[in-house]
Amino acid sequence: MRNPIKNQIKNHFLWLALLAVGCAAPSTQNNYERDKPTYQASNIKDKRVETDAFLAQKFKVLEIRQTTVQGDLMKVNVLVLNDDDWAGNVIYKFEWLDDQGMAVDTSSSAWVSQNFGARETLPLVSIAPNGRCKDFHLKMQQDLRN
Repeated sequence: MRNPIKNQIKNHFLWLALLAVGCAAPSTQNNYERDKPTYQASNIKDKRVETDAFLAQKFKVLEIRQTTVQGDLMKVNVLVLNDDDWAGNVIYKFEWLDDQGMAVDTSSSAWVSQNFGARETLPLVSIAPNGRCKDFHLKMQQDLRN
């Protein structure tokens, strides 16, 4: 003979388990953009030195664009994809270099915290602090403060 109360309890646990799985599923987003963009930024090739296995596994640099703003200031846009179900903060900074490859010490060389959701794509953007800046390095680390 079947016990109806026992079956009801099993059904409730099954629904709770399904609800928990549904709530924990990563959210994704769809991106839509113009087929032929109207902007005049240029994509640049990059060189990667990845020593942090955590970041290398989770984050992908999709593209790096640069343009010039306000006459002679270099602007950089690095499109980064969190290619994982992990969500959390990373810290990054742009180090600006002059035409001799020497670091230009500026306040914009400070570490910045950026929150990434699971499977989220975000731009990391910086504008050179002065016209002496001709190149850059982007550095990223997991934000262990949070």
